[in-house]
Amino acid sequence: NAENAEDFIEQIPNKQIKNIFNNTNSSFERENKLDKFYLENLLKAVRNKNKIIEKALKQKIDLLNIVWTYRCTKYYGITNQDYLINNYYRINKDIVNEIEKAENIDELKQILDTTIYQGVIQNDMEKDIKKFNYNINKRIFRNKTLDLSMVIGYFNMIEIEKESVITIIEGIRYKLPQIDIERKIII
Repeated sequence: NAENAEDFIEQIPNKQIKNIFNNTNSSFERENKLDKFYLENLLKAVRNKNKIIEKALKQKIDLLNIVWTYRCTKYYGITNQDYLINNYYRINKDIVNEIEKAENIDELKQILDTTIYQGVIQNDMEKDIKKFNYNINKRIFRNKTLDLSMVIGYFNMIEIEKESVITIIEGIRYKLPQIDIERKIII
């Protein structure tokens, strides 16, 4: 039972995670490093054990790296690639460097049109990428029975559905028009 942030950090059993909390200054940096830690370690755990899960995870990482690169350079002026997850599947550093130069979403789409992720982004980058990930996991869930990949696919779908429920609740809370809320949900 932690009574303050220091007590909470002290109770973290994993030394690497504890270091993330002790050596970050902002919630953005902390969240980014925790996401990287989780996804990089998850990828290590599944690498060469389950090709379906590995492929889906690598695609998710690619798409997160695309979003993070675009958002960090466009909105925060950050061009340091240390915030990226250290894995490239279907994109590479050259693509990331091109994304850093994209002035708007249309230029980002043009860059992605040269990759396997052609057509993923239509109008709303984050919603379109979540929808792409949702559909990948839906296929995994429907095509694999009695396999760990089916369970992972199901949990990933539930996570995206949970985010849609939160979007609905927050939209109602902030009295957004129903049409705006509907545009943001995935399912």
